[in-house]
Amino acid sequence: MISSKEIIISMKIVFYMLVLGVLISSCDFSSRSKSEKNFEKNFEYANESTPLFPNYNTLKADSLNQVAISFWTEGDYEKALQLSNLAYEKSENENNKEVLAMVLNTIGLIQWRLGNNEDAMTSYTQAGKIAKEIEMFRLLGLTHTNRGLILKEEYKFDAAFFQNNEAIRIFKSIMEYRDLAIALNNQGQIFKNKKVNDSAQAYYLEALKYYGKVDYKDGEAATYYNLSDVYLKKGKKREALEAIQKSLDISIAIKRKLRICDAYKKLSEVYETFSEKDSALKYFKLYEKEHTDILESNQSKFLAEYQAKMGSKVKNLQIENLQKEQELTKNRNWFIGLMCLSIILVSVFFCISTFPENAL
Repeated sequence: MISSKEIIISMKIVFYMLVLGVLISSCDFSSRSKSEKNFEKNFEYANESTPLFPNYNTLKADSLNQVAISFWTEGDYEKALQLSNLAYEKSENENNKEVLAMVLNTIGLIQWRLGNNEDAMTSYTQAGKIAKEIEMFRLLGLTHTNRGLILKEEYKFDAAFFQNNEAIRIFKSIMEYRDLAIALNNQGQIFKNKKVNDSAQAYYLEALKYYGKVDYKDGEAATYYNLSDVYLKKGKKREALEAIQKSLDISIAIKRKLRICDAYKKLSEVYETFSEKDSALKYFKLYEKEHTDILESNQSKFLAEYQAKMGSKVKNLQIENLQKEQELTKNRNWFIGLMCLSIILVSVFFCISTFPENAL
């Protein structure tokens, strides 16, 4: 017969084998869990990013920045911010200060449109520091213009004038007439907010001269709109109507729905101010139609985005559930295998223990 000592040793062997099997199973599960988490993360990121730009991973930071700006121009700030953040990471990895400065300025533009002026100012300031360091004078001027816009909105007129004057000085020195016209228009806006209409009018007219040199129609339409507003405040009906009609004509020619909508609204306001109710009503109806079309278009766009996001979430959930089922199946198989091995070992042990000692 087998001694009690041998029985204890055999039981210990069985116990250790079971423990070893559990440890192996746990290690494999941990490794799989980590890889699956990475997979889920990458899948979710790809699904949220791919609709923005299918080959975004192949693009360099400067190209991503350009795509982000195009989305910003269209008013799609969510996609613009997502791509500019990616461009920021890539420009840092590429150690490209020039692109990093441009990306920071783009992020500032997006944050400004989203109403986050504090972060926008931080982005503009950092972009300006880099631009000055590496002598990117046009970008430096743009950061001054953009900072001036925020300060104007916050009614910090002295600081706004300082930033905008720096922009005007830089653009004149490097003969960037498009940017100079924009800065001059912004100078007019600061004066208009201060209710100094004569100075505002002078800067708008100067801006229009430079727009003519570069054929920048969008800026020209905006300045004519601002000029019409000043004429209206000064009670000049004919000049106000001429200016806003030019803004409308340009906006229709370049197919800018937002500017068309604004022009109709301003036309209605001018006619109402001078008690021409029929014309005021006519243009207000046109404004309402354009405004409704824009809202419906945006609603459809946002609905499609939410549907895409929901589809991504559902797909991720399906993958997660499938992976959990695979984990359960694998763990169940491990458990069944270990139990079978234990039963076999115990059976062998009892079979051996029942053999007569002289039969061995």
